[in-house]
This record gives sequence, structure tokens and C-alpha cells, in this order.
Amino acid sequence: MIRYTIAAALLSLSLTGCASGRFGPAADTEVPKGPHTLKKLSVEERHQVMQRARVWQAIDTSSLDLIKGPALPADLRIGAETACTFVFPDKPLSGMTPKFLCALDKDDQAKVKYGEKNGEVYAEVAASRLLWALGFKADVMVPTHVTCRNCPADPFAASAIDWPRGSPSSVATRVFDPAIIEREITGNSVEVPGYEGWAWPELDQIRPRGGAATRAQIDAFKLLAVFIQHSDSKPGQQEIVCAERRNRKDAKGNETCDAAWLVIKDLGGSFGKATRFNTSKMTLADWAGAGVWKDGQTCVGDLPRSLTGRFATCSRCRRSRSAAKRSKVRTGASGKSLSMTGCACSSGSVPRSCPRAARWMIGAWPQSSVRNRRHLPVPAQRVRQPHLPR
Repeated sequence: MIRYTIAAALLSLSLTGCASGRFGPAADTEVPKGPHTLKKLSVEERHQVMQRARVWQAIDTSSLDLIKGPALPADLRIGAETACTFVFPDKPLSGMTPKFLCALDKDDQAKVKYGEKNGEVYAEVAASRLLWALGFKADVMVPTHVTCRNCPADPFAASAIDWPRGSPSSVATRVFDPAIIEREITGNSVEVPGYEGWAWPELDQIRPRGGAATRAQIDAFKLLAVFIQHSDSKPGQQEIVCAERRNRKDAKGNETCDAAWLVIKDLGGSFGKATRFNTSKMTLADWAGAGVWKDGQTCVGDLPRSLTGRFATCSRCRRSRSAAKRSKVRTGASGKSLSMTGCACSSGSVPRSCPRAARWMIGAWPQSSVRNRRHLPVPAQRVRQPHLPR
């Protein structure tokens, strides 16, 4: 098992290494030749899209059914029972957790994550629905009982570490429960050749104008990532998504997007803590012991990163002119610093100068329970994984 985990980790790193820039794509990235489509933008074109991007929309949280989750179009709905046919991928699947591709019909191919001991099966559902309920975009994760036709005994191994051996010949109908099926949000991915997704420090470059994300919304987004412990936060785990029908193409085939969303695409590592190979997922004892604030004095949330170092997020304070100051936040294994805006807060409590973002996220608990929030008010013992709702 250890040998397999290490091999899968190395394969995953080799497949995602192209998107390793901690602060976005390098400024000297070669400008793509030919028409600049949304997947082949220049660094400057991508930057312009991000400047106009949103992270949050108003939503009536009290009207939502968190058990059922977001409503899907009729042709994309997933029921309690799902039958599909195993799909051998065009390239090895990345990551270290059990998953495979499965065709529900000839025009509908979905990703299945499975396994009772696979924390991502539980974490993806909980985290994606929390983001949805608070007004942030996320893929829809649907718990279902999967019957897989023409399926190898280990569909993940066949799709990943054993992929070079070719399509498996020993197949049968197999059942996976618990399992979840992913339905991606609608839209088109925005990329620079060789760099997918976006890096968290890039959020500080966004200037609220023309409907783009405001500073309070960005800080709430960061704080939510800290709250759920989104420790596998490398750029490839996030995505710039051009909203449906908001891309524009000129006569030469060059595309741009006038309404994009910044989205966390992979929430499987949530509700645990950072570990070397990101193995703590939906482990409540680990999540309870994870710190939210970097210290008790400043409005800075701390989010360690699995394997690739640490970064700190700063939830911008509601500042008076006299209280405003610049602070340096230590980031990454490289020891570099990221300049962020911060402000002094009263000692011994959750920073009171962060009412918009911080108190929005943790306001469900009485004030007495959030003082000195180095630990979340969750039982410290490990609990059994819950049975997923249908």
C-alpha cells in the first residue's frame, strides 16, 4: 500500500508540475502562436480576465436544501442508483484517491470517486455544499450507488499507475458504494499554455471594478478556504471559469471572457489538516486541531499546504485611517514574503476588526466559543465516517 501511495504521488506530481507557479504564470511565458483561445491566452490576457473575475454571488441560504444539494438540469441529474460503463482514459488520472471515468451514455462521461475509506467521498460533498450555500461557485457532487459495467477489479489502478499497460481485459460488472459523481459547473476553462488554474496570492491583484470581486468577498473566500482546511491548494486545484455564453471571439479567432469565476475545483482534501501526502481528509480530530488564525493579534488566517509548503491568507480588516498599516506575511518553503494588508486587533480573542468576513464565517457560534480560536468547537475524538444521504 505504501509503495502504491508513493508511486501515485510521484505520478500526480509529474502530471501537475506544469502548474506549480506559486504566484501565477511567469511573466516571461512565451506568447502562444495562432488564435488566442480561452485555453491559449497570453499572461497579460489571462490577467485581464482575472481582473474582471468574481468569487461570490448573493444567495438566499435559508431557502436551500443542503441534503439534496444544488438543482441540476434534467439531463444531468443523478439518482440514488447509477449505472455506467467504465472508460479507459486518454491519459493517466492524477491524484492519489480512488476514482475513474464512467460513461452514463454516449454523450455523458462523468468522474466517479469511491470507497468507504476514501475521505474525499465525504469531504467533496460537505465542502462543495458549504461553498454553494454561502454563495461561492463549486462543482456539484452527488452521492450515488454506482453499478459499473466492463469494470476492472481496481478501476483507479487501471486508470492511473497501471495505465501504461493499456485497457484492462479482465472486466466485470462491479458495484461501488459509497460513491459520488461529479457534475462540473457550466463554462469554459481559462488557461495559459503550461499553466492551469490560479494561485491564491493572485487574488490580491484583483481590483473591484465593473462587477469584479470586492475585497470583502475575496477575503471571505480566503477565510472559507482556511475554515475547511483546503490544504491541497496548488494552482491546479483551482480554476478560472468563463461563465456560459460570456466568451467573445473576433474575426481572427481570438477569444476573451467578460465574466469569469474563480473556483476551487478540488475540495477533496477538506476537513482535515495538511500532511506530507495530503492524507488527512474528513478527519474531524485533525480538523478540530487545525488553527484558523495565524495568531491572536492580527486578522490573518493560517492555511498550511500539503507537501509544497505553506501560505497565509489575510482577511482584510475594516480599518480606520489611523489603524491601517502594511505587514509582511511569511509564505512558502522558499521563505519569501507576500505583502498583504493587515491591522492590529485586540488581544485574546478572534480579531474584532474583521466583522465582514471573519464573523460572517464563524458567526454561527456564540462569541464565547470563538475566543482564542486556535481550535474549532468540534469534538476532538475521531468519529466514524457518516453515511452519505441519497
